[in-house]
Amino acid sequence: MSDERTYLELSEEGGGSHKFYEVIVSGKQVSIRYGRIGDAGQAQSKSYATPAEAQKEAQKAIQGKIKRATPRRSRASARSAR
Repeated sequence: MSDERTYLELSEEGGGSHKFYEVIVSGKQVSIRYGRIGDAGQAQSKSYATPAEAQKEAQKAIQGKIKRATPRRSRASARSAR
């Protein structure tokens, strides 16, 4: 089974925030890494009962980040690779 990886970046105009948020789903495990672009960032992992539940929770986390970035008129870019 291959990992599903989603990488988001947030850069605010005027030199404000430059952050990243990476979500990796591998079977029943979801790993999230986040921080300032250029830094290693922080990481956390959580296991779920099924791969479907892990996928659902990962999508919920990703959508939450995108939703929070949009009202701030920031630029969020997403790249997904399998």
